[in-house]
Amino acid sequence: SHYPDRWRIVKEIAYCQQGLGKTEEALETFRKLIEKYEAHFGQDDPVTLELRQETAIEMANQEKYEGALEIDEDVRKKRTAILGRSHPDTIYTLKEISFVLTRQKKYSKALDICNQALKDQAAYKHSHLTDNRPDRWRLENQIAFIQQGMGNTEQALEMFNDLSEKYKTHEDYGPEHS
Repeated sequence: SHYPDRWRIVKEIAYCQQGLGKTEEALETFRKLIEKYEAHFGQDDPVTLELRQETAIEMANQEKYEGALEIDEDVRKKRTAILGRSHPDTIYTLKEISFVLTRQKKYSKALDICNQALKDQAAYKHSHLTDNRPDRWRLENQIAFIQQGMGNTEQALEMFNDLSEKYKTHEDYGPEHS
């Protein structure tokens, strides 16, 4: 469905507020925009869920982890119900949940979520498109961060080096990204 161009601009205003460090203003802008989307399109609308996810990311950046996790978990449940466990948007939400848990030093739980996300991603009907793609690599990158946080620095370094090589040889990135 079509959503008003003005709302799209307001979303960009929130991103600019984030970039300028006006984090509370950005959160308020996202909240107001979410209210409009929910009233007009419903709570399960893809853009509404995207905006809620962005709000959770901003809250995590402000170290409001419990609120971020609550939103992330709700978005995950809705995306799972609507899109399925293996859909890229659902996988992205799992990565964000893992990110918040990592910031809270809940490494074991974060690692479990990433490993499950990798399994779910492999089950995606177009998994041949994700096996050697940056979406998968972002999960692997998150796992490397978790390993580093757990004190497994050698393993993390090996993973980061491997990812660096993958990006260098990928057609969309190539050697200029080395």
